[in-house]
Amino acid sequence: MPPDEIFTLLLPATPEDSLWATLLAAGRDLSGAVRLVVLRGEAADFFDGTGSSGTPTADEAVVNDALRWLRRPDLITVAAITGRATGAGLDVAMACDLRVVADDAELAPSTSDPERGAGVIVDTVARIGDLLGYPRALEFLTTGRSLSGAQAGVLGLANLAVDRTEFDAAVAELATKVLSTPRITVTMAKAVLAASDARHRHHVDELTAGLRLMGES
Repeated sequence: MPPDEIFTLLLPATPEDSLWATLLAAGRDLSGAVRLVVLRGEAADFFDGTGSSGTPTADEAVVNDALRWLRRPDLITVAAITGRATGAGLDVAMACDLRVVADDAELAPSTSDPERGAGVIVDTVARIGDLLGYPRALEFLTTGRSLSGAQAGVLGLANLAVDRTEFDAAVAELATKVLSTPRITVTMAKAVLAASDARHRHHVDELTAGLRLMGES
């Protein structure tokens, strides 16, 4: 594959505001030749957001901008998850198109950081619901029980779960397969699927507005 068609973005280990700054900068500076972006943690974890203090680290608009470019139809974004992906880390993983996880990874929502934005939380919850189905998604989101990478693969939260020793090879193989498909085909597929998903987006927007009002009361 041409080296300029794939970009690997390393997410900082901490703090959360550095995560959003890193994503914003990457989206702004990304070359037009790039077709696929792989997001990985620079340390052992993808991004562990469980240490949040419960105070806002970034404006909701900043967080939305940081995540928006991951959904560009001309890009395929892959979350390559090792270690923990929790809280804001799970938000980022769910905003990506595809997820490859190590069997021993850990995925968990955060129940202690609602200040990162109602809209972001609703997007994450909706994506998890689409992938897991209502009963499993509700259990995952309300009990605080984490999923291992192996469980995420079986349940559909991840596209692929592999042994840690095979992880890098699996990510590289997935990237090669995506890039072997013509860019116009990939772009059209993502755009059409995104448009179909957006048909119920107005209901999500209404829910987000309601959650904001609840938070202000």
